[in-house]
Amino acid sequence: PPRSTLFPYTTLFRSGVANNTSFEGCISNVEVEFNIDFEPNAGGVYIGGLVAYAQNCKVVDSAESTTSVALSVTKTKVIKRFNSIGGVAGYFEGNSVTAEISGVTATINQEVDIYVDHFGGLVGNAVNTNITNCTVQGNFKHTALETSNIGGIVGQLQGGTVSNCTITLVFNLTIAVNNKVNVGFVAGYVASYNQQIATIENCKINQD
Repeated sequence: PPRSTLFPYTTLFRSGVANNTSFEGCISNVEVEFNIDFEPNAGGVYIGGLVAYAQNCKVVDSAESTTSVALSVTKTKVIKRFNSIGGVAGYFEGNSVTAEISGVTATINQEVDIYVDHFGGLVGNAVNTNITNCTVQGNFKHTALETSNIGGIVGQLQGGTVSNCTITLVFNLTIAVNNKVNVGFVAGYVASYNQQIATIENCKINQD
């Protein structure tokens, strides 16, 4: 069943760190309610439906069950700043091996006015990660208070690949004057990583 998570912290934190871990056939249905007022420089806060911060990990479907996440984000107080928020993970990186997310279905309901660097349907910030055969659906109702990267699959993609994914989203964005906001149905911002070019291919956007 849905779970409501309140974070009663007022300083920098990172909840749920995974290293060299494989997630298979997981189901996560999480409601995150922000009832917190961070310090102005709390830029290292990561939120994810499965894990907040992951290195050298895999999140895959299994023969027995579908891997799915549902992330609903709301707020009750003014938030100072977040680094990355995603349906699967806030931050997902492969530093010694290529990280992988495959066969995941994500349902996102994001209705919050926040300071966030990267917000993605699967991953806020993906580094050297291969994302394949995933589906993201839902609504992004977002007021961007500062510079941010917003993407249906990933907020920011650095190296790695997004391929054969389906995105069915409704974006309802309000952007404050003079703010730079990068928005994409697949990725908000794309860059190479350690001379590895990022690739997006064979994705379907808002199609049956």
